[in-house]
Amino acid sequence: MSSSSPDSSTAAVGENITPTSSATIEVLLCDGCRCPVASARDVLKAEETVPTWKKHVYSYDVDLFMNGSAPLQAYSATNPSARRFDLLRVAPCVSVYAATPRHTAEDVHSTDDALHEKQEHHSAAATPPAAPSLVAPSFMKCESKVYSSEHSFFPGYAWCFSSCGNCGAFLGWGFASTSRLRSAQRRRRGAQARQGNSAGVESDTRGGAERAGDDDDHTPVLATAAAGDGNPPSASAETAVSSLSSSTTAPQPQPMTAGADGGGGGGDACEFRCTGVEPDFIGLIITQCTGSATYPVAAFLRDVECAAMRQRRRARIRALRRTLRLFLVQMRNGYDAYAILHEFQAIEHLLYTSPPPLPPSSTAASTSTSHGTLAILTDRDDDAVPARLHAVVEAARIAVARQSSSNTAAATGDHSISSSSSSNTATRDGNADD
Repeated sequence: MSSSSPDSSTAAVGENITPTSSATIEVLLCDGCRCPVASARDVLKAEETVPTWKKHVYSYDVDLFMNGSAPLQAYSATNPSARRFDLLRVAPCVSVYAATPRHTAEDVHSTDDALHEKQEHHSAAATPPAAPSLVAPSFMKCESKVYSSEHSFFPGYAWCFSSCGNCGAFLGWGFASTSRLRSAQRRRRGAQARQGNSAGVESDTRGGAERAGDDDDHTPVLATAAAGDGNPPSASAETAVSSLSSSTTAPQPQPMTAGADGGGGGGDACEFRCTGVEPDFIGLIITQCTGSATYPVAAFLRDVECAAMRQRRRARIRALRRTLRLFLVQMRNGYDAYAILHEFQAIEHLLYTSPPPLPPSSTAASTSTSHGTLAILTDRDDDAVPARLHAVVEAARIAVARQSSSNTAAATGDHSISSSSSSNTATRDGNADD
């Protein structure tokens, strides 16, 4: 793997690679949104440490694309609950090579000589060149803030969750060497100790003058609900909120512990937090992805350019989902809550399964409808989040505000009626006394 930085400019793609209209590449697609997660060239081969892994994983070759290409190195791991996972070790970055990819079947002649020539060309293309023309960040997102070595499939490596950078579907785990994690922890603790010492010296020089009046600054900040009517939400609204929390395009991530997704021994289990270490490789679950042997290179390069945008969009949509959940939990009309939830999920699904937005200067922008881009998704903000999603959340906010206003008006009316009744009663009592 080249030592090029993952932040290499994507402008170099067009300079080094000029794919033809029929150029294709073998890629692995997310089962939920059909977005690329890795190319076949990013699948790692067996290493010298494999003999130490044989106690926990079984290594074998798999022909995933069924097109005569070289087999991929896969690993079968079984957890204590006898649940088996077939994994591919994938590099934590995407490599785009300048070698001319193989072409589609329309370029293959029907004669035996042409077929033999095609096989020789395929065998030559299976060997990657010495260096890639571009090294980009991975399509998959690893939750590298927390690693755990408990029940790791690969001894000597700790794991973290890995998901699709586009739709957030669970795809596998990222694995980082425990020696790297321990070194990162020592460096982090040393930096924290130095910062603490410098902060202590600075605090001593200031003395206690700044502590005067501290009691006035400790006012608690409370996050209150938007409605504030004091009425509990209905059961149907709670059900809609639970559906919003659990709705994804793929199964939720599961840990390798307590009979879930474990495989290795957990005797020396250790947890590493906030180390800032990226994984050495990603264990991609084969059943969570789909192989495509004829994925267009032009589309793959566009996916590489849009990977960062998709991850930012995913983070924004997650924030919108949390906001929507706060509103739905306050709605007592279950039908309206489900209608809003259904519209949000439908737009979200269309967004994840649609191709990345083309630049305005592209000649293909005018023919975006031919690529399945719907008009409802064309109006986007800077993070490519459709304005319609913001409108759905705003509709939920308006519904809660109207509900609160209705409750306030009803309470005011009841109070007026009660006051009028009390006044009439007092008047009648006065007349009776006279």
